[in-house]
Amino acid sequence: MYKIFLREVFWLILTSILSLLFSFIFLEFLQLASTDSSLKTIEKIFSVQLYVIGCTVSFLCIYIIRFIVIAVKKLIN
Repeated sequence: MYKIFLREVFWLILTSILSLLFSFIFLEFLQLASTDSSLKTIEKIFSVQLYVIGCTVSFLCIYIIRFIVIAVKKLIN
C-alpha cells in the first residue's frame, strides 16, 4: 500500500512540473503570451488565465495518457 501511495505522489509531482513546462511551451509556440512589460491589467490577467488553462489541460492530458498506457499494459498481459 505504501509503495502505491509513493508512486502516485511521484506521478502527481512529476505531472505538475511537466504540465507547467508544457503550458509555457504551448503558449510560446502559439505566440499567445506577450513579454511586453507595459501590459494593461486586463492583459496581465488574461495572460495568467492562459497559463492556468494550459497547465490544467496539460495535467489532464498527461494523466489520460498514463491511464491509457496502464490499460494497454493490462490488456496485453
